[in-house]
Order: sequence, then structure tokens, then C-alpha cells
Amino acid sequence: MKDAHYGLKGEDNENFEEKIDEDKSTNSFNVELNRHQCEVRMVLKVYPYPVTVPLAQLAVGTVLVILTWMTNLYKRPKISGAQLASILPLAVVHTLGNLFTNTSLGKFVVSFTHTIKAMEPFFSVVLSAMFLGEVAN
Repeated sequence: MKDAHYGLKGEDNENFEEKIDEDKSTNSFNVELNRHQCEVRMVLKVYPYPVTVPLAQLAVGTVLVILTWMTNLYKRPKISGAQLASILPLAVVHTLGNLFTNTSLGKFVVSFTHTIKAMEPFFSVVLSAMFLGEVAN
């Protein structure tokens, strides 16, 4: 039986099953992400307000987190003012990224959105070099 990635199953490949399991977990994550993005796209076709959808997702997530803290399912983290000041800009940028992703899913084809999102690491390096003075080795 020929496998597309790893050759014949009976060959001397001791990590064959591990590689297959690893691929399954990675692919299942990608499948779920694509399914979620397609669901968002379907919602935006019926309800064409791309800002409202991520805000509703954020509101539901916030309520669920507060409920888990109130019921002691998870301990509420203790965050200092300095930690909050360093976390807040990242949270704002992450929220804007979510907003722009949902907007692009409603306005463009999904493949275009995936192409732009695939370029995020490149722009992270470029912006880190520009604003933080960090250069990749």
C-alpha cells in the first residue's frame, strides 16, 4: 500500500505511525480552522455586518471566561499594571486582526484571505525590525 508522503508502509520506517498521527492532528486543526472560516463566510452572506460578528464572538467569549472565574473552574490571573500595559497593545492588535480577517472573509474569496494571513510571519519580522530594532539571526 503506497502512502503519498512516506513511501511504502512496510518499509524500514520506524516512525511511520508517529508521522501519520502528527499529520492527522495538524490536518484536523487546519480542517477545523477552514470550517470555521467557511461558517463565518456563510454568516456574513446572510448577515452582512463584518464588525458585528467578531464583536459578538468576543462578547460570548468574555461572558464564558467571566463565568469560569466566578464558578472557580479556573483561577482568575493576577495581573499587575505593568503586565496589563504590555498585554493591552497585543490584545488590541489581535482583536484588529480578527476583525480584519472576518471583514475579508465577507468581502473576498477565502483563498485570498488565507494568502494574506500566510504572510503574517513575514510582516511580523519586518515590523519587529522597524519598530523594535530586532533583527532575525
